[in-house]
Amino acid sequence: MRSIHARARRPWPLAVVCVLLLVLAACGSAENAALDAEDSASTSEPTDEPTDEPTDEPTTETTTPPTTAAPTTPAPPAAPTVGQCRNLNALDVRARIATLTTAPIACSTSHNAQTYKVGTLTNAISSAISGGNRVTIFAAARRTCELDLPAYLGVDDERQKQSQFDFVISVPTSSEVAAGAKWVRCDVVLKNGQTKAEPLPGANAKNALRGSKGNPYLQCIRSSNINQASGTFLCRDAHNWRSVTAIKLGVGSKPWPGTSELTSSVRGRCSTAVRRYLDTSGSFQYGYILPTQDLWKYGDRWAVCFAKTRK
Repeated sequence: MRSIHARARRPWPLAVVCVLLLVLAACGSAENAALDAEDSASTSEPTDEPTDEPTDEPTTETTTPPTTAAPTTPAPPAAPTVGQCRNLNALDVRARIATLTTAPIACSTSHNAQTYKVGTLTNAISSAISGGNRVTIFAAARRTCELDLPAYLGVDDERQKQSQFDFVISVPTSSEVAAGAKWVRCDVVLKNGQTKAEPLPGANAKNALRGSKGNPYLQCIRSSNINQASGTFLCRDAHNWRSVTAIKLGVGSKPWPGTSELTSSVRGRCSTAVRRYLDTSGSFQYGYILPTQDLWKYGDRWAVCFAKTRK
């Protein structure tokens, strides 16, 4: 969830909060089956020579005892590779953690996700997977994927957080971890609203935000009243509010400061950034998005500033 605040340069009205929902899900791939033991057939010794007459000597039969196959450990599933493309479902994109195994497809076809990093499973992530807590899995794996996304898109942290590009995490199941899987997959996605994932631009999303070509992929809001906005959308579509900058609010270990403190920290900085963007000395309207306490708990540390536009 994130809170959206609208303000005019003068006077300062009371902020109104609009909540956006974020749900976490789990991820993984299919289990491997164990091999069955093979049964062996019995064999018998033949007599010396065939005859029609009975013989005093008994015929001796020897049986080979059955053999049992040695226990085998299933091999771990193949690790993903950087550059693979997929089509993830809406829930995976919204939650930022994949719930189903999705096979890679040709990047020359339409796709909404591309693997930009394959990290190594840490003890913390392994423990979270064993516990089966989806939120804990995301919190443990988040840093692995989040840190490398801006460089992949060709920009710094601020520009990436100002955009609609995000990441989705995929990890192996507990059975796959036991079988030796040691990977964390990071996929880049392009959100448009709360649930929709747009096809990525081109066969490769690398450097997609670099320079002016990245402007259509920034966050915008379309609503006559920003306090009633239902989410952020691509700036290539019609909008009334446009993101102009993102502000880092603290490091991961910093405790939740409260909405009032965050507002005091962001309000002046957003006002300055929007004035500079609009290049005006007159009055203007601006807004900003703050992380809620729940999102702060799981690592969200950025505010986004918006300028009122006429588009």
